[in-house]
Amino acid sequence: MDRFTEGLARTESRDGASPERFRQVVEETTARERQIASQPPSLEDRAAILAIQEAILTRLRQGKYFFTAHHEGGTHIKWIRDRFVFQDYGESDDREEFTAEAPFFERLREFYDWPARFDWLPHTPPEIEVWRFIDRELK
Repeated sequence: MDRFTEGLARTESRDGASPERFRQVVEETTARERQIASQPPSLEDRAAILAIQEAILTRLRQGKYFFTAHHEGGTHIKWIRDRFVFQDYGESDDREEFTAEAPFFERLREFYDWPARFDWLPHTPPEIEVWRFIDRELK
C-alpha cells in the first residue's frame, strides 16, 4: 500500500477534518453555486445561445425534428409549412402551434428543462449548456 501513497505528504493531524468544517465548506460552495446560477449569461454566452437557436431554426426548416418516446406516448416537435408544432401522441394528443420564434424557444426551453438539468443535479447548469443539450437532441 505504501507504494501507492509514496510521495504524498503524510500527516497524523486531522484538525481540518471536522464535521463542522465539512458543513462550512458545503455551505460556502452551495452559496457560491447559487450566486453563479442566478447571474444572467455573459455577452459571449448570449451570442453563442443565439447562434445555437439560429442553427436549430435553420435545421428545423430543413426537415429536422425533435422526438421523444416513452411508455405513455411521446412528442414530435417540427416545422410544418409556416409554424412550429409540438404534437403529442399516445395517451395525449395535445397539439401546440407557434408562428413566432420567441414563444417557440420559450416552450422548447421549458420542454427540455428537466432532461437538460438531469446530469447536473443537484446543481443548475449554465444556460449555454442547456441550449447545447437541446441542440444535440435535434434529429
